[in-house]
Parts: sequence; C-alpha cells; structure tokens
Amino acid sequence: MTMYCHALGRDLPAERTQRYGHAKWVDLRHDLQSAIHYGRRGELSLSEWWRTWRGPKAHTLLSWDDPAPFLLDLGAATKKAFSRLRDSRMGDNNAMPDADPLTGVKP
Repeated sequence: MTMYCHALGRDLPAERTQRYGHAKWVDLRHDLQSAIHYGRRGELSLSEWWRTWRGPKAHTLLSWDDPAPFLLDLGAATKKAFSRLRDSRMGDNNAMPDADPLTGVKP
C-alpha cells in the first residue's frame, strides 16, 4: 500500500511496518525440479520433501485467481525439458553434457 500511495503522490499510511508471518515463499516448479534432482541423488526422500510443505505458503507464480503466469512458466519449462531430453538422446553436442535432461542441473 505504501508503494501505491507513493506512486500516486498521496499521503503515506501511518502504519507502514512490514509484517512477515511465518509463511514460506514457494516456487512450485523450481521446488519440484529440485526435489526430483536431489531425490535421484538420494539426498532427499519423499517424506523429507513433504515435511517442507507444512505451514502457510505464499506462491511465486501460482494463484487460483490468475493461473496464467504459472501455466505459462510450466509450459515453457516443459518445452525446454523435452528439448533437452530430445537433444541428449540424439547426441546433440550443444546439449548440456552431464546435465539431467528433466531439470537441467549438472551433478
């Protein structure tokens, strides 16, 4: 609200203290990619990953009111993953060597 008032040249609200609850900031796609990567390496179990999802969350892109940003990001990531997978199977020298085709992360 402070930024909005400032941008419009209005008086700033008297109560401008930022309050951060105990919510976790979650990027669902990146979190899933990391979980897959570390799970494949044996560094993260499904139950360990699931425990990180306890409590209130704030999502970076996912909003039930406006799912378009999340769906567009998911579509772009899916396209990129299939492209990496195709390139790795066809022996494309431009593909990221040793990278996981799904996550794009190098070991």
